[in-house]
Amino acid sequence: MTAPDRSPQALLHAHLGTWHARNRLWFVPEGPAFDSDTTLVVERAVGDVITLLRYTWAHEGTTHDGVLLVRDTAPDAPPAMVWADSFHTGGTFMSLGPGQRTAQGVSATGSYAAPPGPDWGWRIALEATAPSALTLRMYNITPEGEEALAVEAVYTRST
Repeated sequence: MTAPDRSPQALLHAHLGTWHARNRLWFVPEGPAFDSDTTLVVERAVGDVITLLRYTWAHEGTTHDGVLLVRDTAPDAPPAMVWADSFHTGGTFMSLGPGQRTAQGVSATGSYAAPPGPDWGWRIALEATAPSALTLRMYNITPEGEEALAVEAVYTRST
């Protein structure tokens, strides 16, 4: 008996399609959450090597969108991601990786400039606990390494 494929592509390819959720955004951990509707589309790109996630959400009446590319070239190599979001990255690319995988998901960490201080970190985690659930979380990481939830969307499959 062979072990199940635990690559991000196996996880994400089992979740191809359109998803809906409430997007929660925090600017500071103890602050209020800003909620909006969000739609996520998961599709294959570049064969079985890259999975494309496209999403929309809103903040204070303005619609935003983003893309997340998840790559894994071999089951024994760490995954990597490339991310761009009209709100968070201003449309520029952020490279995240090398990433890590678990039985239920994949995550990767990148960084961004925060002048005049040192760079901050950003971690994106995807988790699929069931065929009908896909969770996207994004974490802000201080220069001291303290991680705080910044974005969360618990998606359910659209019918």
